Amino acid sequence: MAGVVAILITVLFWRFVLLIAAEVYQGAGIGPDPAAFEARSELTGGGYTRAQSQAVVVDPASRDAASMLFIVGYVGPLAILGLLGLSFVAPSAEDPELRAAVLIVCLVLFAVLNRFGILNRIGRRPARFVATHLFRAHIKSPWIVFGDHAVAGLV
Repeated sequence: MAGVVAILITVLFWRFVLLIAAEVYQGAGIGPDPAAFEARSELTGGGYTRAQSQAVVVDPASRDAASMLFIVGYVGPLAILGLLGLSFVAPSAEDPELRAAVLIVCLVLFAVLNRFGILNRIGRRPARFVATHLFRAHIKSPWIVFGDHAVAGLV
């Protein structure tokens, strides 16, 4: 059952990372819906549009959020596959059908909560706190923007 709990925590962590990135992108000037789309696109590695990518590249906090999304996007599926193996392949005294049922019920519950926006409402305040911290950490960032390029300033 520990593997099932770990899978659920990983899925919630993914959702929380998406909320953080969307908040950071909104702070960089991207609207709420395009910011959420941008975060999902970066997490899945699906690419993103030029107008929004320009806003991401210019802002240092957004660049950090994008880097975080790319890393989590590559590591997350591997973690879930490993945890699935831990849950259902590793020998355990618990019934595998029970573990599968608990996992399916919880994932359906997450999907329903996500569909009605309840996960967004729950995670929005902590995500804003983290996004605000990211912005404060980059107030004195030494980046200079020339046209389409962000270049590290010589300090």
